[in-house]
Amino acid sequence: MILPALSPAMPTEVPALLPLLGDKDPLVRAHTARALGVVKSAQADDQLIKLMADKDERVAASAITALGVIGDARAVDALVSLATLR
Repeated sequence: MILPALSPAMPTEVPALLPLLGDKDPLVRAHTARALGVVKSAQADDQLIKLMADKDERVAASAITALGVIGDARAVDALVSLATLR
């Protein structure tokens, strides 16, 4: 698992993780979203916002959690939009 190896002080891993947000395996997408939240990567915000609507609930939940940790205000608008759709 990659989460223990990452910390907010180690953002150099982010470029390697970003492509994994588009992986066909939902568990890869979910774990990657969580890892990006751990490192508080603002670079991933746009992709994480898109993943909030992923058809796999684990991916969507991981993206929402990561955005909450990162603290991007744009995520609030996306969450409100998503909540009104469901």
